[in-house]
Amino acid sequence: MVTVPVTQSAMSTTKCEPFSMDELVMFGDSITQFAWQAGGTGAELANYYQRRLDVVNRGFSGYNTAWALHVAKKIFPAQSAGSNSFPRKRIVTIWFGANDAVIPPKPQTVTPEQFVENMVKLIEMIQARASPTGSHQDGSQLLVVLITPPPISVALRAANLASRFPDWRPENMDRDPARTRLFAELVCQVAQQKGLPVIDTWTAITKAADESQGGLSTFLVDGLHLTPAGYEIVTQEFKSILTRHYPSFLPESLPHDFPWWNDIDAEHPENSFPSCC
Repeated sequence: MVTVPVTQSAMSTTKCEPFSMDELVMFGDSITQFAWQAGGTGAELANYYQRRLDVVNRGFSGYNTAWALHVAKKIFPAQSAGSNSFPRKRIVTIWFGANDAVIPPKPQTVTPEQFVENMVKLIEMIQARASPTGSHQDGSQLLVVLITPPPISVALRAANLASRFPDWRPENMDRDPARTRLFAELVCQVAQQKGLPVIDTWTAITKAADESQGGLSTFLVDGLHLTPAGYEIVTQEFKSILTRHYPSFLPESLPHDFPWWNDIDAEHPENSFPSCC
């Protein structure tokens, strides 16, 4: 029988703050919610930021910006100075508009004017809950990135709805490409107004579809939601924005969680970690 010694280290009562990774939060509707599938932007960014940021799924299927305002109060809690009660948000993506743009009088529909107002409120709420200046108490910055809704394929959407609802008729179509395009343009306008980067998914996927033999079907699974190829466009646009304009948010510019294995003192590993670990 082996006796396990109780070391002084194990008996230590030194108070240690629980470890918490900084976060990249993706906030949006079903297009965000589904982004953790294989090849999705959420899954790709989780791999991209491994050991640097936790990439968190805060996508809510069917939600519009009016409902998102109520959720934001819960998922972006205010944190007092010097507190580590909640993980620090380093990057937040806001990806709404697809449901706000549904054809009236569907319950999710929001007027263009209300959509702009809601988007501005969401941005300001998220920034204020980091700090009144949009940065954290230690001076590190919060980056908010807006993402526009993708284009709509009426043919794909109609086929999908008809397959799910036997009584569906074309006059019951819930999406209109021109209306969705308007909401995509409004996201770009809000980004310009607030001085924020924007991923123009509408334009990027429309351009890619024009150059693809499969057209929009290459990038949209049902006329609304993205295929892995559609998400790949968003992922690459996100990385391009960081590379060109925000290199301090690239993974290699961010601190990692614990020492790399080859930096650990093998003889005395305790020396490589905080004393309370």
